[in-house]
Amino acid sequence: MKRIKLFVGLILILLVALFLAPSGNAEAATKFKYKDYALGKTVTYYGTVPTYIVDGITADLSREPAIISERGIAYASVNGLFRDVLGAKTKYTKSKKMITITYKGHVLKMYVGSTVAYLDGEEIEAPCAPFRIKYKKSKQIANLVPTRFVAETLGMTYEWNSSDAIVTIDIPFYYELNDETVKYVGTKGKITFNGEDVEIYQTPSLIISDTALLSTDTDVFDATSIDFAYDDETGVITLTYGENSLLYCVGSRIVYVNGLLSRCAVAPTIFYLYDVEEDVLYIPGRFTMENLGFYYNWNSETGTSEISTFEYIDSLKVPEDVTGEDDQGSTDNVGAGDNGADSNTDNNTDNNNTEISTTDNNTSDSNTSDNNVSEIDNTNNENSDSVISGDGNNGSADENAVNSENSDYNSENTSDAALDVDTVTDSDITNTETDVSENTEDDGESSIEDDTEKVVLPRKLINVFNPNEGYKFFIDRDNCTQTLKLPVPNGVLASDFEMNEELLGCLTELVLKGDYSDFYTDALVDNTGEAILQIQVYYDPNTDETIFKIFSDVVLGCGLSDADDNFINVRMDFVKNIYKKVIVMDAGHGGHDPGAQHQGYNESDLNLKIVLNCRELFKDTDIKVYYTRIDDTFLSLYDRAAFAELVGADMFIAVHHNSSWYDTVTGTSVYWGDKDTSTSLNGLTSEKLAWRMLENLTAALDTKVFGEGAINKNFVVVRDSKAPAVLLEIGFMSNSDELSRLVKDKFSKKVARTIVDTVLEIYEEAE
Repeated sequence: MKRIKLFVGLILILLVALFLAPSGNAEAATKFKYKDYALGKTVTYYGTVPTYIVDGITADLSREPAIISERGIAYASVNGLFRDVLGAKTKYTKSKKMITITYKGHVLKMYVGSTVAYLDGEEIEAPCAPFRIKYKKSKQIANLVPTRFVAETLGMTYEWNSSDAIVTIDIPFYYELNDETVKYVGTKGKITFNGEDVEIYQTPSLIISDTALLSTDTDVFDATSIDFAYDDETGVITLTYGENSLLYCVGSRIVYVNGLLSRCAVAPTIFYLYDVEEDVLYIPGRFTMENLGFYYNWNSETGTSEISTFEYIDSLKVPEDVTGEDDQGSTDNVGAGDNGADSNTDNNTDNNNTEISTTDNNTSDSNTSDNNVSEIDNTNNENSDSVISGDGNNGSADENAVNSENSDYNSENTSDAALDVDTVTDSDITNTETDVSENTEDDGESSIEDDTEKVVLPRKLINVFNPNEGYKFFIDRDNCTQTLKLPVPNGVLASDFEMNEELLGCLTELVLKGDYSDFYTDALVDNTGEAILQIQVYYDPNTDETIFKIFSDVVLGCGLSDADDNFINVRMDFVKNIYKKVIVMDAGHGGHDPGAQHQGYNESDLNLKIVLNCRELFKDTDIKVYYTRIDDTFLSLYDRAAFAELVGADMFIAVHHNSSWYDTVTGTSVYWGDKDTSTSLNGLTSEKLAWRMLENLTAALDTKVFGEGAINKNFVVVRDSKAPAVLLEIGFMSNSDELSRLVKDKFSKKVARTIVDTVLEIYEEAE
């Protein structure tokens, strides 16, 4: 019996030890041996092994693990870290015990056992001395140096996270854009083609607005056999591979894919790189490669744009092990590349910050993280393009959702995603559009036995109308008003069209129920104005709809009216010239970013429920409302904030729910930014809007005020919005009692009614 009790006691001790063992990225109690040449004996190291993350990529120092000294100073192998990972040149002069590190024009000399060091010939003092060891396991001889001292002395940025024992080193990379010097400390990407490294010649890929931009001064075109031409007078870039062609223009997000106008997330840009002392042209990676017919993958672990032919991907497929043969003697093939190319898309935001810090998360293209206490602006991004929808009593239809993408609750924490928008796969205008989402119907019954996949037919491209011959990348922004006379079949009226607006893509879709392929194949559209760059007409057999895609170069409002002789007038103009009252509503989070999560509920769903209830209520008003999302999609904070300026909105209202580590916290709060965003609506400011919303919400919902109530906090959406902007925190999901109210439909509708009534009051008072 005593033995059994002793055994049980030991098991309990082990379980407690496992439970209390520290977690994180560091190997907290790693044991390894090394010979210390100064001591002349073997030392067993039991301490923490720090993890080094360099430019967003975790360094592999397994052969020469780093250590933490008794003074709490991180040491690492000069060759393992600074030579093999950071690319410095290193040399050890045994007779002098001198370590020489050469990096970007600087020479640092240190001496084993001495704190005296020299930088470019000038004597400096190190905080501690290097020492020389030999790892027992790898048999590797290494000079260990204090990593903060070396990194910062050589101009790198260095950060120590003591809780996780993580060292973050970023190598500043300077470029000049629009006469402004930008310090870029994010991932400097690499390129591979069919598994082989591509030479990048000191012009790494840059992650801008979550998109990997590839330098054209690399061997990528030679490796892939892409024909590349650049006209430095016009700024036009021509890329051709097989039957596919792309036409870009420097500074424009417009791109022609096999003649069809589309948009990329970030415009081709010329950066002056200080490292090479010359101008370098950059183009969006994913958009380029996928539209030219290649497979593209962003490897976030290595910071690499992996480009492949589909033949190469097929060659990697490995047959499964087969224990028996079927009648055909066949096997199923599985392997890398089964999923094909990633069709994710990207939002576009102009990043005018003078310092860009872009760190990576371990996802294939992008990632999101969230801090759902009071401060929520701490998310990264993922795949999608702009999702904008508009409502009003103007006869226009409700908007549909398109893919939205990625960005970040923090300008210093964006993910190294490489995603682009509006991928077009048409090889010419006679082909069919393949970018069609799968349509499924729910008959209300569970269909367990029916596993038949629904057939989704491709959209058929009927016609393309260009404003003039050739390609056009920019329009006259001072002359954007255009009334298009669109021919319609007998009996079709303006009210028969539904309208969907994708603001970030500068795209308006007019949808007409029925198949009018024959009519629009032969119809002539006089598109000679400045505002419309191209009109594409499709028929979607899945929904039996004829769809008109109207592309511009700026965000325009659209109004429809009947004309004589089987025509309707399509008026394109600046939004505020079409609609007098314009607001933007933002349902926070969405897609891969659920926001706060408690008891099986996602904040993103609760936010969206309120906004959709607002949408129904606004339909009965004369207010034009644009929605950042109307379904479970993700959009970056910067794109959300950009909506207000794009449409000239009078107000920007973001809907969120709060969360706290303390489950007793309750109440409603409203955040606002301190930018001067006053409007003509009786001098409405963000602060005034915040207090009005807070007072009305707490009164209508019978909730208490949390904290200061209306709180000045420069979250991205309220800080960067060019209109009076507020972020509503309706209540705390972390409080069980409050959550039970927040999830009820009746409560959600009451919140929506209060928001809509408050907006109506403000407009009424301003009249």
